[in-house]
Amino acid sequence: MKRWVDYIWVGCWWLIVNDQHQILLIRRTDKTQGGWGWGWFWSRPGGTVEFGESIETAVIREIKEELNVDVVLFWPKLYANDIREENWVLKHWFTGGRFAKIIWGELKNMEPEKHDAVERFDLEHLPENINEYTTQSINEYKAYISLFA
Repeated sequence: MKRWVDYIWVGCWWLIVNDQHQILLIRRTDKTQGGWGWGWFWSRPGGTVEFGESIETAVIREIKEELNVDVVLFWPKLYANDIREENWVLKHWFTGGRFAKIIWGELKNMEPEKHDAVERFDLEHLPENINEYTTQSINEYKAYISLFA
């Protein structure tokens, strides 16, 4: 079996926001996993769900490992089946996520070999090269906060 190919990969990605509706993004680089072939891109924090672990437990662990902070998850869960062909290879990812807020810790890039920047952005001033899944989460967050405006 090849990594990311020939099996269903289960992942967890949460969009971290604050009370000012800023979002926290990490700039992932192509140095990990043998290279994705995507160069660099801005993304939500998260990663792989381990055997026997819930998606919620996994994302809390992944965010702690990546950013040195504890989070609380909120709003209903969103699950997505992503079946796609990429570079002539069929991939199947099952992911879960929604929104989270930091409740404790000092924000720090704990995995510089995987991502080289961690920044907060206003919704009106987002960076370029955000991956499509994160863009989808940002649009869902905008719709969520419009419910309470």
